[in-house]
Amino acid sequence: MGARRRRQRGYRVKERIEYLDGLRAIAVLLVVLDHLAWHSPLLPNFADAPVFGQTWPNIVAHLFLEGSHGVDLFFVISGFCLSYPTLHALKIAAHTDFDIGHFLARRIVRIVPPFYCALLLFGVPRILQHDVGVTDLLKQALFFNPGTAVVNESFWTLAVEFRWYLCFPLLLWLWMRAPRIFLALLITDIAAFNLTTVCPIDVGTLPAFMLGIVAADIQINKHHIGRWALLGSGVMLVAAITLEPLFAPSGAHNTVSFAQTQITWQVAAFFFVVASGWNKYLRRLLSTRVLIAIGIASYSIYLVHAPIVGAADIWLTARYGLVAASLAGMIVTLAISFEYWRLFERPFVQSALKPALVSYVLRFLRRSAAYLGIPLAYQLDRRSPISS
Repeated sequence: MGARRRRQRGYRVKERIEYLDGLRAIAVLLVVLDHLAWHSPLLPNFADAPVFGQTWPNIVAHLFLEGSHGVDLFFVISGFCLSYPTLHALKIAAHTDFDIGHFLARRIVRIVPPFYCALLLFGVPRILQHDVGVTDLLKQALFFNPGTAVVNESFWTLAVEFRWYLCFPLLLWLWMRAPRIFLALLITDIAAFNLTTVCPIDVGTLPAFMLGIVAADIQINKHHIGRWALLGSGVMLVAAITLEPLFAPSGAHNTVSFAQTQITWQVAAFFFVVASGWNKYLRRLLSTRVLIAIGIASYSIYLVHAPIVGAADIWLTARYGLVAASLAGMIVTLAISFEYWRLFERPFVQSALKPALVSYVLRFLRRSAAYLGIPLAYQLDRRSPISS
């Protein structure tokens, strides 16, 4: 064939990476554990207990609340999964075309229909109870969260995720064209959020998404940092818990401790994602059938779990105790979530409805972009891997 330069389209990889489903399962189970602890009637005894220097029950309770950082893991996974197809295409070809319209259409069809179903399912009763207003429901439907009374306490992350989709094409282009500028932007973002009054949630969570892009590049190009990633994740996990007082003005018990904007937790999640692709034992563990099943349904679990575990805590803890109530809450949550996945998510993922909707949304995006004069595609060229 000679030296002919090949071109690949970079938004699809046919093979499913099973350990990523395992990572999603770990992330969503951590979040469920966090909400089980958060809604527990025993929370007042646990909330102001720093992780060190306390009794074992308080330490365990605090660590349950640290499950909120499963969201950090989700954000890193998101950056990894969105960039992996394009980076993989560039590994096997000299060029790839990134179709922004196709990317956004697939993301919209993947995220919006199950979210809107959950929004109606939980939103209508809360409107009838006057807990939230119709305006709040509409703002969440448009992924606008400032000043919005959320229908479900987990929904705030979806607005952050959706805005990340809008930034992703530019950040991926920057990573491939000018990785030093990408890393400078990452450092600037971290400094701006932690050392200045520039504190929007999007600024605080952006490093996790950006680190996901880096993790995908490390995995595809087999960078030697992967050999040390498991150790790095352990070290950063200890550092994240130890350094929490730096992020919480009132000490490690403050709710800021559990916010998804701490660079220590984001780096720990980054190393864990990298380690999962490198360590064969960890990869094998994450690829077990149970974790894969939970990972496949993780979006549905995330959408519906909070009200369920809240009800389980309120109704069951006083009667059966914290452990039994938590176990029952977890089982009921997973059972309902899998049914929700079957009814409201699976049709948009594993049926002929998906390509039809993607095609419809794509036509709308292309017509809108043409009217506004906005290009919806760009070319990426292969570059040398990040220095090893």
